[in-house]
Amino acid sequence: MTLVQCYDCGKTIGQSAHVCPHCGSSDTPMNERIDQEDREYEKQRFENEQLEHDLYMKSEFPLAHLEGVLLYLIFGTIISFFLWLMVWFID
Repeated sequence: MTLVQCYDCGKTIGQSAHVCPHCGSSDTPMNERIDQEDREYEKQRFENEQLEHDLYMKSEFPLAHLEGVLLYLIFGTIISFFLWLMVWFID
């Protein structure tokens, strides 16, 4: 086990200690390493979410938009046809 000095009281503590047994300080090398790992994990998670979002926007969004346009054209054509029939039969 590696020994390091406490940042607050300067006494020797184990590197894996979460709290200094002498002064109770939580500013220890182990806590700094945990904070660093948390920051790296959050950064990686954010990057993964960005990649997933970008892939969704590139692949799914244009198809969903195209489906809406096609439905609009189909229903518009059907309605126009029935309106034309009504006008044709009325005359």
